[in-house]
Amino acid sequence: MKDQKAQGDLQSKQHDETLAQREQALRAEADLRIKEKEDEIQQLKEELTFNGKDMQDRIAEISQLQVELANQKEEEEKLLKKIEHLQEEVGNAQELAEQLKVLSTEKEELQRENEAKQQVLDGVAEKFKEEQVKRKHLLNELEDMKGKIRVYCRVRPFSRTEAEDETKRKMCVDINDEMSLTVRGRFDNHYNFDSVFGPDSTQDQVFDETKRLIQSAVDGYNVCVFAYGQTGSGKTFTIQGDHANPGLTPRSIHELYQIIGGMRQFDVELSCYMVEIYKGQLRDLLLPKNTRDRPNLEVRMGQTGQVHVKNVVVKPLNTEEDTTHVFETGLGGRQVRKTLMNDESSRSHLIFSIIIDSTNRLTGKKTSGKLSFIDLAGSESSKKTGTDKEGQAEANAINQSLSALGNVISALAEGAKFIRYKENLLTKLMQDSLGGNAKTLMFVNCSPSVYNEMETKNSLEYAKRVKEIKNNPTLNLETKAMQMAHRQIEAQRIVIDSLKGLAQDNGLAEKLADVLAQYEKNDEQNEGGSVFSLNLDAIKELKDSEDNQIKEKPHSGRDSIAPRKSMLQQDSSRSNESSGRLSMRPSLSGPIKQFKK
Repeated sequence: MKDQKAQGDLQSKQHDETLAQREQALRAEADLRIKEKEDEIQQLKEELTFNGKDMQDRIAEISQLQVELANQKEEEEKLLKKIEHLQEEVGNAQELAEQLKVLSTEKEELQRENEAKQQVLDGVAEKFKEEQVKRKHLLNELEDMKGKIRVYCRVRPFSRTEAEDETKRKMCVDINDEMSLTVRGRFDNHYNFDSVFGPDSTQDQVFDETKRLIQSAVDGYNVCVFAYGQTGSGKTFTIQGDHANPGLTPRSIHELYQIIGGMRQFDVELSCYMVEIYKGQLRDLLLPKNTRDRPNLEVRMGQTGQVHVKNVVVKPLNTEEDTTHVFETGLGGRQVRKTLMNDESSRSHLIFSIIIDSTNRLTGKKTSGKLSFIDLAGSESSKKTGTDKEGQAEANAINQSLSALGNVISALAEGAKFIRYKENLLTKLMQDSLGGNAKTLMFVNCSPSVYNEMETKNSLEYAKRVKEIKNNPTLNLETKAMQMAHRQIEAQRIVIDSLKGLAQDNGLAEKLADVLAQYEKNDEQNEGGSVFSLNLDAIKELKDSEDNQIKEKPHSGRDSIAPRKSMLQQDSSRSNESSGRLSMRPSLSGPIKQFKK
């Protein structure tokens, strides 16, 4: 019993232990599973959190896609409408194609017609240009016959300062055609000249319209080309130019030698002088700079009406290179100054004249032409030029001489009987060019800028008055008869020189002074080139008085007089022999200025 009980107790104990172990194992397994579940739950939580955020992004993406889908639907609707519209157009495509074929045919026909019309138009334009050129030439010839001064207008391009300033970079000048222009402003002014050159004109074009005057100078006419305008308007560039773009003077020198080179039957002698008027004084630019005793220069009017300068240096010319060198040498002495309007503003009036003496070897006829280029200093305002005290003195002299020139031009244009040439050196020098016997061409140079509108209008009004002046161009021709007359006059001059010497020796200076006063009076009355007369009765009376004094003098003084009297008798006999064709009884004809030496 006890064994059975003990065995039962043991079994019961073992069973309990087994249950306890199982329970412990189950708990451990449960704890493990719980932990695994907790880990799994934690992982699920984390996944849930991540999935929630991803879901929000996807929701946002879906919303965006919905918006894009709506836009696409809208675009699709638009495209559908366009397709419908295109389908409508395509529906008319065949009709349009047929119309296009018709239009293409019409276009080809119109092109052919236009080409034919263009050919006709080109021909008309070419003929128009030719007619314009002929018209200009005929007008120039007509102006020559009338003796009118020709006026060319040249408008320069914008200067550097004008191009850089917006207020100045505005055009006030319109070139209408080759002979007219308009200056705009408060009032528009219209001008007509013989030629008008715009800012794009070249030196070649300007010279081409001018070079026919060179032939006139060779033919024996006085020819003058002068430039007028505001300071900085391009006068010096037109007259002189530079090495890259030579102006009228160097081109005319070349043309002159080209013409002379073809004159096989003529002997031609060339000479020149160059002067400037600076602050009212006449300066010889060909005189060596180191010359101490400078001669007094005087402006005189020759017998033929040709202005010349007494005591000026006259250079003989042999070649084109020689002439160019003389010209450039003279330019080196000209007065210039930097101003606000121009880096090298001319401060003087420059006159360069070439004398052309030619003799026909077959006929013996002689001609003497003069080709003058005058570069006038520009009219200016001190406010615009910004010059100093010395520059202002120069400007005053320039404006004074231009004012005198303006008075002469106004008087000539109005047909005044008396012209005040002698009031200023400039007008005296230009006497044969303005209202004289020269063929004259004026260039009026002006600025295109609105900044210089008033100065441009003033210059053009000035030129407009010049255009009304009439010259009387005459050929400086000397025939054999005239040469004989000059020789006879020279013989009489020798007689007069002998009388002067005798008068000095015999106390007849006062009587001689009366005769000279008569010459002086005739000289003043006839300044302009006309031949005047000297009454020989006065000279005869002088000679008779001299003979009487010789008779009254003692024998000792007669020996000193005898050689002079003998020379006088010889000169007188030579004069009488050569005077068969000239009447010596009433008068002596000839240039008084030769006698006054």
